[in-house]
Amino acid sequence: MVLKLMEKILKLCWMCCDAPAKSFILKTKGHAGFSSFSRCEHEGEHLLNRMCFPYTTPDNRPPKRTHQNYISHFDEEYDTGNTSILSTVPYFNTVKDFLLDYQHLVCLGVVRKMMYLWIKGPVPIRYPSWKIEQISTILIGLRVNIPCEINRKPRSLAHIKNWKATEFRTFLLYLGSSAIKSVVLKEHWKHFFDLSLAMTILLSPDYAQYINIAKKLLDNFVKTFEILYGRHLISHNVHGLTHICDDYIKFGPLDNCSTFPFENYMSTLKNMIWKPDKLLIQVVKRSNEISLLKLDSQKEIPVFNFSGFHKRGPLIQNIQGSQYTTLKMKTFTIKLNTEADSCLLTCNGEIIKVFNIVKDKNDAIFLICKKFQNKDFLFDKPIKSSELDIYNVNTLSHELYCYPINEI
Repeated sequence: MVLKLMEKILKLCWMCCDAPAKSFILKTKGHAGFSSFSRCEHEGEHLLNRMCFPYTTPDNRPPKRTHQNYISHFDEEYDTGNTSILSTVPYFNTVKDFLLDYQHLVCLGVVRKMMYLWIKGPVPIRYPSWKIEQISTILIGLRVNIPCEINRKPRSLAHIKNWKATEFRTFLLYLGSSAIKSVVLKEHWKHFFDLSLAMTILLSPDYAQYINIAKKLLDNFVKTFEILYGRHLISHNVHGLTHICDDYIKFGPLDNCSTFPFENYMSTLKNMIWKPDKLLIQVVKRSNEISLLKLDSQKEIPVFNFSGFHKRGPLIQNIQGSQYTTLKMKTFTIKLNTEADSCLLTCNGEIIKVFNIVKDKNDAIFLICKKFQNKDFLFDKPIKSSELDIYNVNTLSHELYCYPINEI
């Protein structure tokens, strides 16, 4: 029997993992080491029983690490005397192509660290319990404003030890700035806001022109972190913020190359394992079985999925057809019965609230809406919030408007 195998050439573009896994794979010092950072030769300091990486100005920063220096064991304080097999992979750069995963560095690292300092930190830093409860009350009150695309709704800070990375991400990008503004010190709010704004830029494909602003915000964040919380608390993760923009420049938005999709898939892999031995073989066999089942029952997935048929309106002149309460698309879902899922941004920058979904006899889809008449900036420094499509809106119009779905 002769088997003809198809040869495929694969190029390893990047790898992404947390700091302990990275040091294990690259065979370098762990994140608590004196010279352990993978992107530069910054040397740490041992202060108050902690290894910290104090802030340095851009002009005085140590040189960046290179792939060639890694192979040649240039820094004996960084490597362990061994070389990872990854150094033999063609075209793979063990420095630039090993990403700083923002899930672990930012969400589970810096954001969680700051929140723990507010709740359980040293007396000069932490806030009284009644203020923490006040933030929790605000977060729980914001649950009704969270769209269905965000799976985990905000929880009380009393459960912060059980928070997942996606909850810290939601707090950082969407809820935190509003929830803490009236509670914490102004300088603490501004410090958190700088990180939130910088990460908003780095996670979007549309804001590449603001990368220098994100760099300045993160640099100032690390500098101010030392002033607000102490030199000894500038950890490996906090220092990493001064380098994370390099990944955006090379690979694009950080969500393109984070560990979030892989972490989400872990439960699927666990369900493929039925006994404690030969784990990898089980996963491969289950994966092949699932692939065969998908081929046998492959169906075309509709682009638009309607549900909640009704005849209640409202309708406007010349627009007639089947009416629905829910429209599910590939990237988002519109629901009439929840305010969080019925407010949208149009292609021309208008903020609307959907009151009906109509599909006419030609299968054209229209949204019957009202416009928010007052639209103001939420902030104007260092850039106007409108540049990031962030607004403070109020006062719905009395008149109904019709928008084709392709204008959303």
